[in-house]
Amino acid sequence: METPADETGQPYVRHADAWWRSWLTTVYFRSVAEADPARKLAEVWPPLPAGQVIVIAAGKSAERMASAALRHYPHDRVTGLVVTPEPPRVPMAPLQAHTASHPVPDARSVEAGKAVLHAADAAGPNDHVLVLLSGGASSLMVAPRQPLEVEDLARLGSALLRAGAPIADVNLVRRHTDRLKGGGLAEAAHPAPVTLAFASDVIGDDPRIVGSGPATVQPWQPQAAAAVMRQYGLAGDPVTAMLDGENAQGARLEAGKPAVTTRLVSAQDEAVQAAVRMASRASNVVVEVCPDVDEDALAAAARWAANVPEWRLRARAAGRPVVAVSGGEVTVRVAGDGNGGPNSTFAVGFGLALDAHDGIHLLAADTDGFDGVGGHAGGFADATVWRDADRTGAHDAVRRSDTLAWLKARQGAFTTGQTGVNANDLRILVVEP
Repeated sequence: METPADETGQPYVRHADAWWRSWLTTVYFRSVAEADPARKLAEVWPPLPAGQVIVIAAGKSAERMASAALRHYPHDRVTGLVVTPEPPRVPMAPLQAHTASHPVPDARSVEAGKAVLHAADAAGPNDHVLVLLSGGASSLMVAPRQPLEVEDLARLGSALLRAGAPIADVNLVRRHTDRLKGGGLAEAAHPAPVTLAFASDVIGDDPRIVGSGPATVQPWQPQAAAAVMRQYGLAGDPVTAMLDGENAQGARLEAGKPAVTTRLVSAQDEAVQAAVRMASRASNVVVEVCPDVDEDALAAAARWAANVPEWRLRARAAGRPVVAVSGGEVTVRVAGDGNGGPNSTFAVGFGLALDAHDGIHLLAADTDGFDGVGGHAGGFADATVWRDADRTGAHDAVRRSDTLAWLKARQGAFTTGQTGVNANDLRILVVEP
């Protein structure tokens, strides 16, 4: 990709924030496109069975993945459903289309969960159940364990997310309170064979964590789930007591032993690797690949800001910009009722941690197009945002979890709409000489 640095031996001349914002936006969209899980599904399709292909697609990438399945298989041999957070933009027939709630389940999520279990239960030994799974599926389809209701699952999910619990801990609780999770879908499909094709949005690409592992048989660990509840201030919740009283011996799915073939079609760092490739093709920048981030947004932002002086020295020594890239997933503890999310908080926190912003250009965004609450994907941090900025107001926005409003007022919000891809966060930082 083109960058403003030249290779003529002339001194480097900084370019405007607007130029770099355009460059960062282009890298973001191209990276997201390369992370589209539908691109690799052709490598994993199971052969046409004697019976039906029962497609169960759920998550933020479900529409793209289900559309790819409908292009591959004859429609008269396909049945099933697709569950998405937004109404599908293309026809899904012969699949039933369900729209449900994310990140907190609602009554629509219960209806979707019932439909998923019905489709799985209907599978016979001559059918093949094709599970197309992506991030977001945990809340989009639920089947509360008795005596729980969807309101209980919503309360627990909201409390854990607001407390800043990592998704692995949230999903540990989910799989002990929801019959679909932890392999419940695969058990329902038995004795039909199951193929799980999943797009990861978690560090390590663990199928047990993506969507809380509906097609991945997992140990029954109610005491571990109760420990997570206590860790995040929910010791007095009735569900904690319920989990403490569960028998930890054995596994819920031992009798079914479903046969599942698992295939990863999009790793959580696909977008990061695509961004690195694009930046590397621009020979007039220095690329710094940073470790995936799995921590509090403000702590991660402060750590990145602490690296800026070193990156600037490298940029000056090379006479060209340093481009730092990382993925993973930052978290926030929600302390107010404002609009914002982990990436907008990272952007504001990064700016607060710097004394000067000239020649600094950051984009922090979620690849699915939605960063927390407010309909935005993330935010920028550059001199345009921080010139004459009210730092007290920025600190207050972070404290009230209202970073989106602050960024909007400073022309720093980044909005994309739904991308149909969910490859975790993408942070790209340009440090000019």
